[in-house]
Amino acid sequence: MIKFWNGNKSHIRQKHELFVTQKILETVFPNNELIENKSNYSTKSSEGQIFKFGFDITTTISGNTKFIPNSFLEIPISLCGDSLGFRNLLVNKNNASTFHFIEENKLQHLRAGLPSCWLDKEIFKFNGYNVKECASIEHGVALLKAREIDYIPLGKAEIPELLSKNSFKINDLYIVESTAIYYDLPVVYYISPERYDIYTTFKKECENLKNNNMLCEYKNIFYTDVKCNEKIISLVNPFLRYDPETFTLG
Repeated sequence: MIKFWNGNKSHIRQKHELFVTQKILETVFPNNELIENKSNYSTKSSEGQIFKFGFDITTTISGNTKFIPNSFLEIPISLCGDSLGFRNLLVNKNNASTFHFIEENKLQHLRAGLPSCWLDKEIFKFNGYNVKECASIEHGVALLKAREIDYIPLGKAEIPELLSKNSFKINDLYIVESTAIYYDLPVVYYISPERYDIYTTFKKECENLKNNNMLCEYKNIFYTDVKCNEKIISLVNPFLRYDPETFTLG
């Protein structure tokens, strides 16, 4: 039995990462049962210690600061390439023209709304952006409508899911598609240090899937092509524990 904590709040990520995990398990542990758990822990520190709760594996953004260093084994192979790294801007509709092909130095001074539990918040701050923390995306939308922030950077791959939620009433809001922000944001496996057997077998199979282009094929089942011809502002992700090239799927 292998216990997989699949606690990300994005449904598309949950589906994709469960699918990949099941495919790997079919190859390396065909007689082992996978137990998926989506428990929503109340604090970042609880999520960062999920291996103490008996879980064997999880998926997360590489360098996620809520995990204590040396409390996990990381497989430095991105499960979805660079799909999660692209961000479009959600803004007030009557202020949209401000953001079309905006220069980075101007964008840095405007107020970005980001959930306090997201690693993105720290990446934006590291790159000199003005960040106002919010409790959730829904809270951020409320702040945006109240003009307490100027924009929310949303993942291009996840925008359709976010906008399909009933709680998102955004008739007076607008998604700026002429400008995108990009930074390396690889999704990787973290393995319990007590399950080195899983680490070695999963790492080998992830390498096989990467070399055979199967990780790309699995990704395309769930994510549409997010690359675009719009203006792209590139940020540095200082939390990666490996060279970004390590995560390239090709």
